[in-house]
Amino acid sequence: MGLKGKHLSLEDRKIIEQNICKRLRKFETAKELNKCQSTIGKEIKNNRKRRYSKTNESPWMCKHFNECKVCVSKCKDFEEVPCLQRDRFVGACNNCENISKCKKAKYFYYANVAQKNYEYSLRDYRQGVNLNTTELF
Repeated sequence: MGLKGKHLSLEDRKIIEQNICKRLRKFETAKELNKCQSTIGKEIKNNRKRRYSKTNESPWMCKHFNECKVCVSKCKDFEEVPCLQRDRFVGACNNCENISKCKKAKYFYYANVAQKNYEYSLRDYRQGVNLNTTELF
């Protein structure tokens, strides 16, 4: 379906950000960009940034709180409560109508930040590992 071996451009990332703000689903964005839905999903998940609230994590934000009643973010079993709208359909919280009332973790996707991450990692990969022959073996 999608074009293999093609990298996302800044324009592609801006379309992804705009479509998140329009609350379009990932498959709709993939169709518009002629990419695989998994490519769009991975792009959003890998480059979205969490915005922390001013208050500490509430214990009821743990997926397991109803079972243990003592979960906190430092617990080894702590798991965030998933947001189906964010994680399954759209990918980020940009322009969500429930953002002010929502108690779940908030993630935002910004095209310019994603592009900078991409350019940094591309440079880093091209430079390779800086080892001498004794460190290599």
